[in-house]
Amino acid sequence: MGRPCPEISAADYAAAIARGATSATASISASGTASITTGPGIVHCATYPGALKPCRRPTDYVIRYALPDGRTVHVMVAAGQQYRFRVGATPTTCEIVGS
Repeated sequence: MGRPCPEISAADYAAAIARGATSATASISASGTASITTGPGIVHCATYPGALKPCRRPTDYVIRYALPDGRTVHVMVAAGQQYRFRVGATPTTCEIVGS
């Protein structure tokens, strides 16, 4: 298993985008359904329950999550680090895998 992607502040999220990070916004509903939207030209590795395929990006990757309780959480995956999206993971679906 992996570990949750590290949380960062809203200011760190904005600063990462200003430095060229790939960004996304995501929401998790009360039923646990997750959706994620990225900018144009961004392609995700597919993540399926049976084949939790890890992804890796050449730039930092930051995600702003809207959680069911109304909170907003920002997370970051450092450039080159392996990550995946795992349905049901909390507090966000982003998970660091590997080293």
